[in-house]
Amino acid sequence: MRLFTCGSAPIRPEVLPHLQAILGKPLINRYGMTESHVITSLPLHGPHKTGSVGLPLPGLEMKLVAEDGTICKAGERQSDGSPKVGEVMIRGKNLFKDYWGKPHIRDESFDRDGYFATGDLGYLDEDGFLTLVGRKRDLIITEGFNVYPPVVEKVINGFPQVHESAVIGIEDERRGERVVAVVVPEGKLNIKALRAYCVERLAAYQIPREFHIVQELPRNTMGKVLKRELKKQFSEARRPARAVR
Repeated sequence: MRLFTCGSAPIRPEVLPHLQAILGKPLINRYGMTESHVITSLPLHGPHKTGSVGLPLPGLEMKLVAEDGTICKAGERQSDGSPKVGEVMIRGKNLFKDYWGKPHIRDESFDRDGYFATGDLGYLDEDGFLTLVGRKRDLIITEGFNVYPPVVEKVINGFPQVHESAVIGIEDERRGERVVAVVVPEGKLNIKALRAYCVERLAAYQIPREFHIVQELPRNTMGKVLKRELKKQFSEARRPARAVR
């Protein structure tokens, strides 16, 4: 074997070194979708930046458009010091021709300059490497603040008693949405300790208002977590006794 690549979902940072040690080669992270095939890739010979999906492939143009309509620059940061996030827009000959039987959806997916809206959110570091932070439809807006689920999930997954997690937004009369964490435990999980762990590492608006324990997360055939199912389940269900506000 000469080349190992990964995609669909990020590999947990603590797992990556073990995988690469077994393979004896770097694992090249790539990003793509059905409409375009591969969009970006980490360079074959490095640098291999952990968490990044790399640079645009040759012949493909990419821009990140922020919520206010401005273009995100490489290395640009917001007033609070966090990276400026925008929707990934791409243009190139690798793009699809049409959605079968739904030409109007295709038209709605492109801007006037011919860039396709991927629906993915991300930011560019100083070298132009792209890091994805989630899907636009999964963005949680609580009390006027934007919460990117992967940012919160990364913190929760760092807790020793957590196997994996999914963070979702549930409709809330006071906040617009409230941040909810659905957690698969690794052994016995102390939720109060987990919440204290999050308080130390997240901004106040990012801290989940509820933590729900499940045995496994629902996934599609590609292995991606079905957050729509989780939102439906925990929007309709009464909060269990283990939920912590």
